[in-house]
Amino acid sequence: MKMLMLLLSVVLLLSLTSCDFLETLAQKQAETTVSDNGTTAPPNGETTAPSDGEVTSSTPSVDKPEDCEGHDFGEWIELEAPSCVADGVKKHICRNCEYEERRVISGENKHTYSTNNKCILCEREIIASAGLVYKEVDDGYEVSGYDGNLPTEVVIAPYYNGKPVVGIGSMAFVLCRTPLISIEIPSGVTSIGDMAFYGCESLTNVIIGDGVMNIDNYAFAGCTSLTSITIPNGMMGIGEGVFSGCTSLTDIKISDSVTSIGKGVFSSCANLTSIIVDAGNTVYHSAGNCLIETESKILLFGCKSSIIPNDGSVTRIGEFAFYGFNILTDIVIPDSVTRIDDSAISWSSLTSVYYGGTAEDWSKISIGDVTYKLFGTDYIYYYTEIEPTEDGNYWHYVDGVPTKW
Repeated sequence: MKMLMLLLSVVLLLSLTSCDFLETLAQKQAETTVSDNGTTAPPNGETTAPSDGEVTSSTPSVDKPEDCEGHDFGEWIELEAPSCVADGVKKHICRNCEYEERRVISGENKHTYSTNNKCILCEREIIASAGLVYKEVDDGYEVSGYDGNLPTEVVIAPYYNGKPVVGIGSMAFVLCRTPLISIEIPSGVTSIGDMAFYGCESLTNVIIGDGVMNIDNYAFAGCTSLTSITIPNGMMGIGEGVFSGCTSLTDIKISDSVTSIGKGVFSSCANLTSIIVDAGNTVYHSAGNCLIETESKILLFGCKSSIIPNDGSVTRIGEFAFYGFNILTDIVIPDSVTRIDDSAISWSSLTSVYYGGTAEDWSKISIGDVTYKLFGTDYIYYYTEIEPTEDGNYWHYVDGVPTKW
């Protein structure tokens, strides 16, 4: 009898424990959902902001994301503004299924300065370099030049005489007489004028504030020591030839806000190897280290490491796309290309053009007059997978490398 009572007690205890466990488990599952990218989210679908630049997904309000035939995201919406003491958060929503993605906005250098050039949040103070010359304009001041010798590292403060510094004037530092190495441009500056830093051959580092919306023509042309540049969020326009002749420039990153890029921006940048456009840009995209205008399918700029996409996303090679790349010895042009503009490619060192179609297809391509004169039939090769039996210039891929038959 005692044994029976003990057995019943054990069964009852196990039953109660199991119920408690299942109830706890159900609560945990209700508290946490998992998005399709593997991040955990609370029941309202929001995700905790990840590290800078990482995209997180919230639970959609309708069907699961995989049921969507193709996400069509709207504009980014800022949910929390970034500051120097905390990152911000933005989101965009699919127009088809209401699926939502969120991204952290870095708070680095997001200072809010008062007229005494001190941040009101962290009290960081900016002291402007001596020797700068200012010109009063409608909404504040612009840096118009410098008087005497500048330091090698120039700092522009957000305010001057109690008014904001809103621009860097045309030719402000042109052919800089001092060995200018670096310059910090505050976020209050909205424009950098024509040829502002033209020919500053010692300039290696430029910090462009997030407030800059336009860089005008040839602003950094001939800055032969400049190695990299990041176009900040918020910038909309990049003028003609802005980085032309920057022979040490190796990589460029373009934000999703840029909607206008002028001709010859990277012409004669012989050592450029990386071109990246933010995935959220609706006007331009990058592929194979090529800058492409998405809707028109024009390849605007390439570099010595470019591989022109053969998926049909490029039908035209634009003016100055590969101009000044004198170390470019060969190039693969896909058969989707129907037009090659004037001065599209600098041919001085080119020894092989590997075309993805036939000789007949090549003859139908519209080629600009200047470019046409530079072509020679001796170095144009036509693609064929099968070894040809007739004489002529043909090529195929061997382990992914263009190889002549």
